[in-house]
Amino acid sequence: MDLYSVIAPLPGVNRQECDAFHHTVFHGTYRVSDRKLSSQMPTLGSEYTNPLHITRTGVRAPGIFKLAAALIVKHDLMEMLKTFPGVDFLQVRFDKLVDFVCEPGDQSYWKLPGFRPRLEDAPEAYLRSLPDCPDLHSSMGAYYEVICESYIRLMNANADYRPSSQIDIEIHPKSSRNASFKVDPRIFESHCIVLVPSAFIVWSSVYEIISEFLDPRFFLAKPVKL
Repeated sequence: MDLYSVIAPLPGVNRQECDAFHHTVFHGTYRVSDRKLSSQMPTLGSEYTNPLHITRTGVRAPGIFKLAAALIVKHDLMEMLKTFPGVDFLQVRFDKLVDFVCEPGDQSYWKLPGFRPRLEDAPEAYLRSLPDCPDLHSSMGAYYEVICESYIRLMNANADYRPSSQIDIEIHPKSSRNASFKVDPRIFESHCIVLVPSAFIVWSSVYEIISEFLDPRFFLAKPVKL
């Protein structure tokens, strides 16, 4: 089975052009009070009652973006992906869509009125301070959180599974988020997207669909060797 890893490195693929501000403008921010994404991810088969509340730019919005451990896709992609096994979707809510852009390499944001760089969450705070643009909500369309299983849940769900194959996720040669772990390849047979440390592992047929929507400035995609 051919697989790919899909990674959204912090702050971006080219660290000379991307910083935390550009990363936040591209991916947006979510309301922390909703849930802690690392520990309260919806699981397949559960009742999805807690959608993400997102603030982001509504200008040139990407087809795919990522918030913590949540992958977000636009409606057209959801329609294509929902035919695959082991995946479900939960529509997100946009609390704010703002009329603002800041492309990688643009450092003019340091001079923006209201930007307070000393704040720990300065990029997120600035984005949340901007006014909502109602017209952008109608043009944005619906987006959905991808609900998928983690490799840990899948490995623990079947006593016959054995950690026989190693997967290496490399973001940058010296990145602290590089990861190595072992899985049973059978976990991918009925799950087209699986959450793993620092990445998602997807079937090649899924990758063929989403690849054109992965902005290469903010996403890395690599073949996975098992």
